[in-house]
Amino acid sequence: MNFRISRACILALSAALALLATPQPTRAEEDPSAPGILLILDASGSMWGQIDGRSKIEIAREAVGELVRELPTETALGLQAYGHRSKGACDDIELLVAPAAGSREAVLRGIGTIQPKGMTPITGALQHAARELETREGETTVVLVSDGKETCAGDPCAAVQALRGRGIRMQLHVVGFDVTDEERAQLACLAEAGGGRYFGAGSTDELRAALASVRQAVAATSEPVRRSVQRPPIGSLRFLNLQTGSAIAIDAESGEERFRYCNGCGTDTQVPAGSYTLRFDNFSVHGVEVAAGEPTVFDLHTVAGVVEIRNLQSGNVRIVDAATGEDRARFCKGCGSNTQVPIGTYALQFPNFRLDGIEVGAGQTVVVDLRERAGTLDFRNHQTGNVEVLDADGATVRARWCKGCGSNTQVPPGTYALRFPNFTVEGVRVDAGQETVFDLATVAGTLAFPRAVQGQVEIIEQDSGKVRARYCQGCGSSTQVPAGRYRIRFPNHAIDDVAVGAGETVVVD
Repeated sequence: MNFRISRACILALSAALALLATPQPTRAEEDPSAPGILLILDASGSMWGQIDGRSKIEIAREAVGELVRELPTETALGLQAYGHRSKGACDDIELLVAPAAGSREAVLRGIGTIQPKGMTPITGALQHAARELETREGETTVVLVSDGKETCAGDPCAAVQALRGRGIRMQLHVVGFDVTDEERAQLACLAEAGGGRYFGAGSTDELRAALASVRQAVAATSEPVRRSVQRPPIGSLRFLNLQTGSAIAIDAESGEERFRYCNGCGTDTQVPAGSYTLRFDNFSVHGVEVAAGEPTVFDLHTVAGVVEIRNLQSGNVRIVDAATGEDRARFCKGCGSNTQVPIGTYALQFPNFRLDGIEVGAGQTVVVDLRERAGTLDFRNHQTGNVEVLDADGATVRARWCKGCGSNTQVPPGTYALRFPNFTVEGVRVDAGQETVFDLATVAGTLAFPRAVQGQVEIIEQDSGKVRARYCQGCGSSTQVPAGRYRIRFPNHAIDDVAVGAGETVVVD
């Protein structure tokens, strides 16, 4: 961000807001026809940027605070902020004080508590403000103070046009606080779309000319115009037994997203009465009717259950709809995964095997304990290379293991063949809930070559003539072979009848 503006920037902010202090008809709190003023303050992280040794948020607090103190106490004043609670959240938008008469002290307290942290969701902030303003009959002057453009992929100019097209009575003035040319273009577009003016500070003369024009515009629109706006019947949704994640309410007729809900987030779930689709992390429910008045309670125990997976060694689990083959959810150990799925039959695809026929009923928690369904393999005294765990017939590789790789060797109970780099061991039994430790020192030994060897060495079974292993210096070769007698063939000579015992290291010097 280019920090060029100091005193002139403060003057621009103060002057733009001061125009709004033009005497307005007094509005009691219960009178929705009187005009009001809503301040929207940018509390994105860039507001900690410095201008002449002071942070922009300090300058903004001071300038806005001075204006608020000068306004009549009966001014229907409100305050909204964004980016003040979370660093990366585009929904971090809060109406701190609703526009109401006698709200000056509350607005001053709110300004003093704002601490910049996060993003710049201008589009979302204006849409959030519109929900407050749509029931007001009088026109509300909205003042947006921002030091940058939209950073949450919205289109704020289009959003303002849409809001005014819906009949939201608002005039939008924008104060660009130390902005670049690109940022100024977007903010100016906002002000134009909102029927207001853009205020920037480049020089004293420019500021004076802009303020003179705005004074005329504010004077021309200062008289309130009364009209009736019929708010649609409003209902709300309440969720019970949502495991985790979010719930999105989508208007079934328009396809418009109405709100996003998460446990403990304090989400506003008020919506116009009508039919909705509720989209959860792993599934959607259509045709949910929301009536005006009392909350509509949606209990997920009526449509879904939970798959709880215990004692998974590592890796991910896919929860697959048996009827459609569609992945419904994914689980990984310690990830806080959402495994709430619709009533139905599922297959669980583990890293090394699959369990079919898992029935999930409404409101049920189906516990799948891998100690009852699988066992694990561990290997001791393995020299190097990979180990493949094969079904007894040798046709299917169930798992792969290597030293220090964090490999998942959880497999269904049964008999397996273990294929090492130089040999295979058959008939290894794995039982449910047990760790089968296979110690290679019980079946194999190793050959060591301490002296420099030119070329390749072949380790050949003495009786069968089968090459069991090959060694070359610096190749990281595995010379672990089954116990037995071997011929060691160098490039130009051989050593016969070398005995290798289980657990032994035979040094070929």
